[in-house]
Amino acid sequence: MTSPSRFGAHRTCSPIPSTNRSTVARVCVTALLTICLSGACHATRGRSGRQESYENPSRARKRERDRLACLLRLKRAAVRYRVPAHPPASVANPLLLRGRLAGVEFRPFARRGSLLADCRLLDALRRTAKILGKHGVRVAVFSNAYSRRRRLPSGRASRHTAGLAIDVHRFVFAERVLTVEQDFARGVPCTRAVQPLNRLHCALSKAKIFDRILTPDSDRAHYNHFHWAVIE
Repeated sequence: MTSPSRFGAHRTCSPIPSTNRSTVARVCVTALLTICLSGACHATRGRSGRQESYENPSRARKRERDRLACLLRLKRAAVRYRVPAHPPASVANPLLLRGRLAGVEFRPFARRGSLLADCRLLDALRRTAKILGKHGVRVAVFSNAYSRRRRLPSGRASRHTAGLAIDVHRFVFAERVLTVEQDFARGVPCTRAVQPLNRLHCALSKAKIFDRILTPDSDRAHYNHFHWAVIE
């Protein structure tokens, strides 16, 4: 039998009498687990400089199929994007949005730069833009999509770090601009929603495009924006 060494090579065990094979197998498995737990089986850096890790081949194939399927959906929807020159290692499939999504512009606060996100978030925003357009939104102003940050109070990496979340603060309509901080009515259920941003939030919640939506009703940290995140 073979077992991976610390440096990715393989060592071959000598033939073992049948009476001792089960014992030796247990010893080999224990040794392999010890090596992995010590960190030798964890991520290494490939030629691209991005972090690579050992994973189940079938899982790796599924991940690649999902990646290609996401890119194909964007292509069929005529979404314009490009791959960043220096992609962040924490984003599985990083893309820079170029142009609008279904006629809606996603504009950063600074009015410069592009929306950098994982393909899965861009695909979700493509579907979201159709709902925004139906509600009369022309521009969605955001502060963060990809950014390195941690969740509070757990300290775990935020979905922003994986490029799977976006924070939207302001919506530009044909004749007015509405902000989440000032124009989202707190504590109003969807059955009684009359404010434009409340109706928009309810429509997105019903569509189930995102697996996590946070609003000023969620906690103090989101007093001035909508947080939309897709599953990791």
